[in-house]
Amino acid sequence: MKRVVTVGLVLGLATSFVAAAQTSRREQKAEQEVRKVEAERVKALLDQDWDTLERIYASDYLSFDSRSGAVRQKANVIADLKSGMRKIVSVDDQDVVVRVFESTAVITGLSRSVVMTNTREDRGPGRYIQVYVKRRGKWQLVAHQYTLIQQ
Repeated sequence: MKRVVTVGLVLGLATSFVAAAQTSRREQKAEQEVRKVEAERVKALLDQDWDTLERIYASDYLSFDSRSGAVRQKANVIADLKSGMRKIVSVDDQDVVVRVFESTAVITGLSRSVVMTNTREDRGPGRYIQVYVKRRGKWQLVAHQYTLIQQ
């Protein structure tokens, strides 16, 4: 009887370790996928590749303006970029951390990017958080918040 219990415990532990390793591999793969999509998004911003931005930004995407607190939707954000009202001059993100929770990923980091809004140049630094969700097999950006660090 003791042997049966011991064997059962060993098998149970082994199964738990295998399941944890598989989950870890899935999370690592998802993290790599999200980092790849985020790199595509940054390149699209710099290259003014509107089609790629349309694909990556979810239809229900929201951005929160760090100066005014205004809530901005996908259409507004992309229209401002297309019109030249807002231009991403350079991107310098540091301390980037990606955390995956099944079909949701949260990216946090420090940005020293240069952004032109009309004639005002913003250089940061600032902290940001982005939320990606996997829908129909593709990662899409659903939310972005940037907070300027006062110096």
